[in-house]
Order: sequence, then structure tokens, then C-alpha cells
Amino acid sequence: MLAALVVFLLAPAAPVPTPPENCDAAYDGVGQAQDFAKALACYRSQEAWAMVAIMQLNGEGTAVDVAAARASFARLVGASAYQDADADKLGVIIKAREANPTAKAPRVDFCRDVASTTVSLDPCQQRALDQQIAKDDRLVKSVRDHLPPPAQGQLDHVVKLFQPFARAEADRAYQEYISGSIRGTFSMRQETMVRENFITFIKSMAVEATAPPAPRSPFAAADRALNAVYRQKVRSYAAGETKATAAACRTKARNAQHFWIQYRDAAADFAASRWPNSPSIKDVVKALVTEDRIRELQNSMESRN
Repeated sequence: MLAALVVFLLAPAAPVPTPPENCDAAYDGVGQAQDFAKALACYRSQEAWAMVAIMQLNGEGTAVDVAAARASFARLVGASAYQDADADKLGVIIKAREANPTAKAPRVDFCRDVASTTVSLDPCQQRALDQQIAKDDRLVKSVRDHLPPPAQGQLDHVVKLFQPFARAEADRAYQEYISGSIRGTFSMRQETMVRENFITFIKSMAVEATAPPAPRSPFAAADRALNAVYRQKVRSYAAGETKATAAACRTKARNAQHFWIQYRDAAADFAASRWPNSPSIKDVVKALVTEDRIRELQNSMESRN
């Protein structure tokens, strides 16, 4: 018995499975150079036959080959001949190409032309979000390079505090619809919205503005309005949900709001570094960012009703 235990303890640990390669990153050029040949090999290795067929139709990483696309489509459908809505759309595209295989045809885009199910639409939305984040990162870096050093440091701080808020807001939105099939879609849509507001803020503060922004409403009034919307949001979680689900929603909401407050204050400090001679700039920017937050929460509530 002891010998068996010793053998067990000395046995090498099971290797940690390597996560599958992100084929989409090579195909879209997100986080790396776009490489169709690499993407095609990756999709083949993961038996992502819909994407293989699309690349064969488009001539991406290989020559245009409609017959090969049909063969890949056959692998997608398999022996059962089962086709979901995605396969139906791809089959129609291939059939049209087979009618005139040498004619010039528009590029097939999986998310635009094929994706029709929740299983495929969610990854498409995530890909779009990843692409937008990469684009936004490049814009922020460009903006930073043209700022004086004090403002660069403040912008870095804003970005550092915005990221956990964006993630927490996505978690909050996901939890809000935890019992529904749209939870992933809504979460990504909400994260997209807060990121769009963030980029609009950066542009207005560092690219387009030649003078301090004008206030639209006093910060105190905007803060009161936000508190009212937030309380309504938290109360709405209790309707039609179990106590445990409602409690989880409230926790996610508080977490997102905690990170948002840190981001709001950093945004105000950044504006103050841009216009140090404007004594009211912090409250002006806090009000502007608060108005964005009100719309973010109201968007969520309107989608729920």
C-alpha cells in the first residue's frame, strides 16, 4: 500500500491541456499580422469546415476553388446530412458559385453572410468587439504620443482604470440576463457601448477640443439623476428572479459602479491636466461622464423591458 502511494506521489503530473490556437486572430489580423495561410491551416486542424470553405471560395490562403469548398461543406454537414441555419446559408452561396465557378464573385464574410444562430452570432460579435478594441488601442496610443508628459501620465491612469470598469460592466450585463439566451449578446453589446463612450471622451478631451468643454448640467444634478437610475436598476433585478440571482445581480452592479467611480475621477484628473487653469473642469467632466453612465444603464433597462 505504501509503495503504491509513493509511486503515485512520484508520478509526473498530468500535462495541462494547451488551449486551441485562435484561428480568427490570424484570419483577422488581431494581435498579430494577418496571415491567411496560417489561418487556413488552423481552421483545418480544428475542423472548422465552414471557414475553410469560405476561404476556398474567397481565394484566401489558397487559390479560388469552388469544388474544394463543396468538399469542405460536405465535411461540415457530415454523414448525418444535418444542416443548421448557418449551413443552409453557406450551401446556398456555394450552389450559386457552382452555377458559374469562373465568374468574379463578392467576398464571402462569415459573420455578414452566413452566421444566423446564437452559437455563431455570439463569436461574431466577440470578433467585432476584439477588432474594435484593437483599433481603439491604436487610437489611444496615437493620442498619447501627441500629449505633453504630464497629460500622458494622466491618460495612462484613465486607461488603466477604464479597463476593469469595462470588464465589470460586461459581467453586470451578463448577469442581468443570466437566465436568457441573449446574455452573451447583451453583455458584449453593453461593453461595446461603454467603450464607444470612452473613445468619444478621449477624442473630445485630447483630439477635438481647443478649449475646456462646456457644462451641460451641474455635476450634483447629474449625480442625483444617476443615483435614481441606479436604484431603479437594482430594484428591477428582484422582479421575476430568485433571491440568489437577484443578489448576484446586485453584487455585479455594485462592482461595476465601484470601478466606474474610479474611472470617472481619473477622467476628471485627465481633463484637469489638459486645462490646469480651469477651476471647474473636474466637475464639468464628472458631469459629462455621469451623463454617459446614465445612458448606459438606461439602455440596459430599456432592452430588458
